[in-house]
Amino acid sequence: MTSLRPVGTTVAGTYLLDHKVGEGGQAELWAARDLRGGDRVAVKLFKEISPRAARLARREISILGDLLPSPYVVAVRDHGTEGDLLFLVMEWIEGRPLSSGSLHRPRLQQVQRWCEQLCLGLAHCHRGGVFHRDIKPANVMITETDDAKLVDFGIARTRQSSLTAPGVPAGSPAYMAPERWLERGGDHRTDLYSLGCLMYELLTGEPPFGPWLGHANTEQLRNDHLYRPPVSPAAGFSGIPEAVDRLVMDLLAKEPGHRPQSADEVIVRLREIVHPAAGATVIDAEGRPATSPAPDVPHVDPGSLGELRAADAAVRDARRRYGEDHLLTLEARADLAGRIARSGDLDGGLRAYDELIVDYQRVCGPYDPNTQQLIETRMTWMLGKVPPPK
Repeated sequence: MTSLRPVGTTVAGTYLLDHKVGEGGQAELWAARDLRGGDRVAVKLFKEISPRAARLARREISILGDLLPSPYVVAVRDHGTEGDLLFLVMEWIEGRPLSSGSLHRPRLQQVQRWCEQLCLGLAHCHRGGVFHRDIKPANVMITETDDAKLVDFGIARTRQSSLTAPGVPAGSPAYMAPERWLERGGDHRTDLYSLGCLMYELLTGEPPFGPWLGHANTEQLRNDHLYRPPVSPAAGFSGIPEAVDRLVMDLLAKEPGHRPQSADEVIVRLREIVHPAAGATVIDAEGRPATSPAPDVPHVDPGSLGELRAADAAVRDARRRYGEDHLLTLEARADLAGRIARSGDLDGGLRAYDELIVDYQRVCGPYDPNTQQLIETRMTWMLGKVPPPK
């Protein structure tokens, strides 16, 4: 397919086009160099659109350009026209789209971190009066430092205008809020619904009503988003804490008024998953609640604290009754290690497995089935998967 500009030409005499990195129905995305300083930039070249849509596009681009910088939103550096060509220049992001091999159930800590960063980006945009309206994995970049950043505001809407024509819903069907299917403009809560779809996919491997397969299932997706309650993530997958499951289901409420009412509210709930607001988040070496969590307190679902305390008490009881090296004590420690990992503290769980494997090898031998099973379970966690409960 012919490109809007040949490789090696410039846009506005300033941006040297290196190679095309992507193309959609409305635009091409190019890697380019800013000839003024040699910086690498991303240049989006818009395909031929109507004069009215061009006016709206320039208005939207201008509003995006007026947003203050945020580490979680792609920065707009320049925009303009060259003849009949409309272009947008953005920062170049070293990394990968979230859709590139990142969606096979990453560990809970990663899901929480990425979603909090996306909410920080959304809150920043919403305060500036800009609604993204196309939150999906392909529109999230994961940087080299493993941070999440919002990109592609191609169908963004402000409080005053929209890039899309009236009466024409735009977006990605697998992630579109019910109000968008009904051809309503939507607002900040529309973005939160789509974030819920993305979070659901991170936790389960698929968006709540499955992927978009083309026109064959568009009507089915429409009906599902409008009328069918989603299956909760925890109903089909182990290892998803209750607080996370509840947040996702709240984000996926059909009525905007029943969802969290701001990205800031979602941030608070995500942070409570890491540091529960109602007191202790971990138990100390003596089995007592830790009352003053340190800054590096592990990610623990507050709903799992009772189970963690009970499992820790079972380990202490087994040590007292049977001794450190008894198989029943080792089994109690294995149960505690699994519960730590399932609570969201994967690093703590892996450390517990590492210590336990050494003791299993010493007591049972390196090739004992119990030792091998423990090593396999640890590897399953390391691969980002959740072992089934025993």
